[in-house]
Amino acid sequence: MVGSALSTAGVILQGVTKNDLADSGILGINSGAALFVVVYIYLMNGNVYEGMSNLTVFTMPIVALIGALFGAFLIYSLAWKGGINSSRLLLIGIGVNIAFTSILTIFQLKFTTQEFNRVMAWTSGSIWGTSWKYVIAVLPFIVILWV
Repeated sequence: MVGSALSTAGVILQGVTKNDLADSGILGINSGAALFVVVYIYLMNGNVYEGMSNLTVFTMPIVALIGALFGAFLIYSLAWKGGINSSRLLLIGIGVNIAFTSILTIFQLKFTTQEFNRVMAWTSGSIWGTSWKYVIAVLPFIVILWV
């Protein structure tokens, strides 16, 4: 399920940018999603993971989606100059990626050790402590991508 969602997203991204090398990590879309989640955790004073409520399981992917869309919109609007040039899009994406990652690092430095470890587990990915509620949380997004 995850592999099909990732491949669908990759095909869409490469089709939109008309570049076979386009990747969400290079363009800054991943770092935009991670930045929004880290800011969300920071604003919640690190209490996001306390008991991991059912609401949090659904809100964090939505916050990440909003961050990814913001990153994509920012990159696209900065790259627009009478049309989209794939080289310009990639270069601006790399710059936005660096900027988002720098801001992300600043927020991570303000966390306690425990909060930092939790953020790193979320942004890097982890299968520790997983359950079916996480699958249910992302399933609507995967179905929307397939349609």
